Amino acid sequence: MHRQAPKERGAEKVIPIAIGIKLFPFEVYRNQYTNNNKQVKSKFGVLILEIVIYLKFDIYILRFSLFFDSIGI
Repeated sequence: MHRQAPKERGAEKVIPIAIGIKLFPFEVYRNQYTNNNKQVKSKFGVLILEIVIYLKFDIYILRFSLFFDSIGI
């Protein structure tokens, strides 16, 4: 939480990212991954892949909510 919330200038970059998170096709990633690796351990691999994806996007969601807090929405 030591990072500064994005200022007005950063809003143009942050808002499309946040919209992208909402519309992000997690299913497409999952299907693509399982189609390429039709093994028993692929389900475990998909789980790891999803955790990594969710963690990465969580950082963006956190920044986005900080931005809204800073402009008082």
